[in-house]
This record gives sequence, C-alpha cells and structure tokens, in this order.
Amino acid sequence: MSPASTHGDRASHEMEAMTESQCVERAVQLVLPPSDRHVRTARLVAADLATRAGLDCDETDDLRIAVDEVCHALLRRGRGPLWFSFVADPVLGVSVTASANVAASGASVPSVEGATEPDDDTGFAAAVLGWVADAYAMTADDGQLRFFVSKRHADAEGAECKS
Repeated sequence: MSPASTHGDRASHEMEAMTESQCVERAVQLVLPPSDRHVRTARLVAADLATRAGLDCDETDDLRIAVDEVCHALLRRGRGPLWFSFVADPVLGVSVTASANVAASGASVPSVEGATEPDDDTGFAAAVLGWVADAYAMTADDGQLRFFVSKRHADAEGAECKS
C-alpha cells in the first residue's frame, strides 16, 4: 500500500469518526410526569434534535407542534408518566414515539389503519398531526396509548448533523 493511500484511508477514517461523534446523540429517551407543566421539556428536546438533524425552521416548528399535540392527547387520555423516544437522523429527519398508560374509557382510538373512529381527545390530535407530520400513527393496545410521529427533510438529500 502506498503512503498516499494510507494517508487517504486514515483521513477518511478520521472523517467518518468525526461525523459519527457529531451524530452520536441521535437517540434520546425522556420520561415526564403527567403534568402539562412538563410539555415544554418535550418540545425543547424535539426542537433540539430537529436542529441537530438539519431540519429547517419550518420543519422544526412542525415537529414541536406535533409533539405538543401528542403530549396533550396523552395527558387527556393517559395516566402516569409520559414516555418518549426521539431519534434524529441527518438523512431521514426525526421520529418520535410516545406512550402512556390509558385511563379507563370506552372511547376508541384510530389504529394504524384508521379502522376505528377517534374520540374527541385523539381526533383533534390526529387532525393536527395530519397537517404537521410527514407520517403518524396512533394505537391503543395492552393498556397503552401510543403515538408515532415522523418529520422528514423537505429535500430528499437531507442534511449533515450539526453540533
């Protein structure tokens, strides 16, 4: 192997390591007490990860609105702590999974296929998520109300992580 190719390989490896270290904090787990005083924390985490993933200002605002609606739907229907998993990807954007135990209620929740009718709490959230999220799903099973929300880059190429 020539010295030039060794240097090139090392530089390439260093660049990969640097990019990896900038993106290492892509996944964040968050557990919040069931209080609307803590909704801001979830929005701030979403906005921070959206920025790190390279989403623009409008995309970041859309994600914050989506997380806000998810929080309020979980607070209205759930009981106990709110569980969040945020994953930021410099190419794919940000995905959020959120859940809470479901309070006893006969109201239905739209499934991934949308087979059941939403109730007042989840119906409004579904309407808002339909406007601001690129993809979303709501499910209620095993005593849990779960939301999945995804916000992608407007451009297909995505963006690099920012530190």
